Amino acid sequence: MSEAVPKTTRMKAYGKVHSAIKRGDLKKPAGCECCGDPERKGRDGRSLLQAHHHNGYDEALDVQWLCTGCHAPDTPRPCGTDNPASKFSEASVSLMRNKEVPALVAAETTGASLGYVYQVRRAEWRALKTPTTGEDSNGGNENG
Repeated sequence: MSEAVPKTTRMKAYGKVHSAIKRGDLKKPAGCECCGDPERKGRDGRSLLQAHHHNGYDEALDVQWLCTGCHAPDTPRPCGTDNPASKFSEASVSLMRNKEVPALVAAETTGASLGYVYQVRRAEWRALKTPTTGEDSNGGNENG
């Protein structure tokens, strides 16, 4: 989506998903539809699977169920038209994703926490895995 979606539109979509789950019209799968990890629960007992509106919010019930690790790559996008709420520039996100730069240096340079840099890097690695087998798409070699 190239334009910022109004908060009211997002909230309506979230509400429709929640209502459909309560009615039984929409069911969560046993695990993440991207990486295949089984569903986990948070400290408060709620599911950590998140409904990702991959085709936009107009089709509120057309969701992909993702774990927090697979859904997180949407968050670190650089600021601009795709993600106006982000505090990171495109250069900062590139630096965080660059595994040749030590994570501590990337964190200090961008102002991100060290944990956040590791989260961004894990999300990049997960994107290389195929959803059905869990194997790397580059033939099992994590280094490329």
